[in-house]
Amino acid sequence: MPNSLFNLRFNTSSKFENINIVRSLKRFKTVSIRVKNGKCEIRCPYFFSQRSLNRLITKKKSWIRKKINESLINMKETNSFGENFVFFRGIKLKLVQKISNVTKIKKNKNYIELFLNKNRKFDKKSLIVEWLKSYAETYLAKRTNILSKEININFSSVNVKAYNARWGSCTLEGEISLNWKLIMLPDKVIDYVIIHELSHVKVPNHSKSFWNLVEEKCPNYIEDKKWLIKNGSSIISLN
Repeated sequence: MPNSLFNLRFNTSSKFENINIVRSLKRFKTVSIRVKNGKCEIRCPYFFSQRSLNRLITKKKSWIRKKINESLINMKETNSFGENFVFFRGIKLKLVQKISNVTKIKKNKNYIELFLNKNRKFDKKSLIVEWLKSYAETYLAKRTNILSKEININFSSVNVKAYNARWGSCTLEGEISLNWKLIMLPDKVIDYVIIHELSHVKVPNHSKSFWNLVEEKCPNYIEDKKWLIKNGSSIISLN
């Protein structure tokens, strides 16, 4: 799949001066624009003309600039995750560090307390991540069972895993895997992802029938999907 760089000069202070063009022989007509982690990528058919690309980029320049700036802001915020704040079920909670004889984490209504043993050194971010993973394993399994009954779609098993590029998956046998990082998203977006994967038990592809089923089981899924596209990339890339 050949790649090429097309320089896009903004009359702004944007740090990103280029767009990555991915040409594919597998694409016939569709052209897609994606901004992720402060970078823009355009996927197009292999023989899509440079003139057509120029017109497209000129037309979308303001939109691309806006999305890059939004992405950079999200990246800046998530890069400090685990130091002063924690994302928890769609809420940004302040992280309060305290000295203690026992190392533990306690969630309060508006903040999270991190108790650290004064005689030992700790990686705060690692402690927070392990705590979130543990919480996610319990919450996501319980929520999957609840939603499965509500929408009347059975599954064989659910596992919580670590992914950097997907929120979940479902096998033909109905084995569902969910990303622990879902626990940082709003509850309704978490539900959408779970219903998305449960729907794959019935329809193992992304056909029109699949999306019709998702809409039937989750009527406001388009809003949740848009939130995930806009905000999810910076969260899912956290390590």
